[in-house]
Amino acid sequence: MLPVLLNTQIKYALACLIAGVIISTSLNAQLQANFRVDKTGGCTPLTVNFTNTSTGNISGAMYRWDFGNGNTSTLPNPAAIFI
Repeated sequence: MLPVLLNTQIKYALACLIAGVIISTSLNAQLQANFRVDKTGGCTPLTVNFTNTSTGNISGAMYRWDFGNGNTSTLPNPAAIFI
């Protein structure tokens, strides 16, 4: 079986915030990308923690977060501050 290249984009709308998520990896098993946030709104500065709840073969997954505020991350469970 040949590996499948998965490039999934998920967008979370948080009040006036859009955080783009891209997971890229070569997989032999299906990946179900899913993420959770601890806050969906609030006063500035607002710190939001993102938790990876993806299932399937996530070993070797690469993460690229673009928080829309000039900040990015490559962590699977990042946090971002929105002003």
